[in-house]
Order: sequence, then C-alpha cells, then structure tokens
Amino acid sequence: MQGTADNIPSADMADQYGIKTGTSSMERYNRNIQSDHGEHTYNNLTSTSLFSEPTNTRDNFTDHSNIIQDLQINVSSLSLAYGIFNDMMHKLNDELVKVKNERDAMANEIKMLRVSIDGIRELLGRKLDDGFYNVAAEVQERYERSKNILVFHVPDSEDETPEMLHAVVVNLLKVLKYRYDFPEIKRLGNYRGMIRPIRMIFKSTDCVQMVLKHKTKLHSSEYFKNAWIGEDKTITQRLKFKSQPRQSSETNGNNEIQY
Repeated sequence: MQGTADNIPSADMADQYGIKTGTSSMERYNRNIQSDHGEHTYNNLTSTSLFSEPTNTRDNFTDHSNIIQDLQINVSSLSLAYGIFNDMMHKLNDELVKVKNERDAMANEIKMLRVSIDGIRELLGRKLDDGFYNVAAEVQERYERSKNILVFHVPDSEDETPEMLHAVVVNLLKVLKYRYDFPEIKRLGNYRGMIRPIRMIFKSTDCVQMVLKHKTKLHSSEYFKNAWIGEDKTITQRLKFKSQPRQSSETNGNNEIQY
C-alpha cells in the first residue's frame, strides 16, 4: 500500500505538479505569442518610413530647382538695375561737364568785366570813391548797349510813322540776310531837317555780332547804299574815340549825334 501510495501523488504534490505543468505550458504559450508579436512588430517596422527610402526626394529636388531659378532671376534683375544705374551715372557726368563749361564761360565773362573796369579807371584817372563817376553804372550801361545797333543815314522824314519805320527796317534786315527775332526799333531825337539815326535793340549780343558781320551788304542796295551801321557806344566810349588822333568819317558822324 505504501508502494502504491508512493506511486500515487498526493493532492499537494498533484497540485504542485499541476501548477508546474501548467506554468510550463503557459510559458511556452507566452513565448510563442511574444515571438509571433515580435515578428509582426518587426515586419511592421520594416514597412514604416523610419526604415524605408524617403518618398519626397523628387519634391526636394523640385524645391531646389525653384530656388536656383529665383536666384537667377534676382541676379538678372540686379544686372539690369546696375546697367540702368551706370547709364544714369554717365548722364550725370555729362551734365557735370556742361556745368563746368558754363562755369568756365562765366569766369571768362567776369574776367572781361574786370578788364573793362580797369580800362575805365585808366581812362578817367579817378578812384571809385571820387564821386564823379560811377564805374558800376558805366559797366551796366555798356552791357545794355552791347545789344544795340545804330543805323545812320537811312532816309528820314517829318511825317514818318512807326509803321513806315518798321517797313524800312524789315527791308534793311532782308539785305543783311537776318532771319532771327525782330528787334525793337526807334528813331533817336526829334526831326529837325536832319536824318536821325535808328536804334535797333536785339535780345542778345549774338544777333548784334551777326548784323555787324554782314553790314557791308548794305552797299549793294540802292536804297541803303549811303547807310552804315555802328555799335551803340556810351558817352565815355565816344569821348575816348574823340581823343584818338585818327577818325573815320563814320566815327565823326557818330560823334556829332546826341543820343
């Protein structure tokens, strides 16, 4: 009986054995489950983006191409802006050259005025503060008269009207081939049986020089063959001419007229 009893496990032993047996089965089951789960997890991981090749490589390449194109456009815009700026600088430089030339011309005019003032001082032999002569007034008067021309020995009459005088001057300027702005004109003094000179006032000294250059053409005209043209001198200038030892008949006639 004891042997038989020894062959039959007790309840405690059976329970213990059963637990051990159950535990071993569960462990094997759990290991199988864990193994399957691990394989499933691994398979899933290998299909995720973390372990796969990036899918946006082409998009990145397109973005880089767009950036490069934008940079090229910006560089082209900057090149165009630089070209425009360079042209503006050249134009500005040309304007500066013009300003410099005008400044040099003004400097020459100032130099000529100073020489004129020195000539007046030498002629009159006076100082500026003497009070007998105003040099500034002389310079101003010379400047104003430099735009004038006097025409002598043009037929005159007591009943001459402004319209008649205008027609005479128009014909005179045609003979001189003058085609610019018509000057202001007037007879000097009142008619007393003598031919009065005609004063023509132009807008610039260039017009005066042009008329003086062609004044000899008057000799080709039957009506103006006895006429002659001269500059409009100040009193000081006429006194200087009077003091000269040699005088032409034209200068003598000029000095005899009061204007």
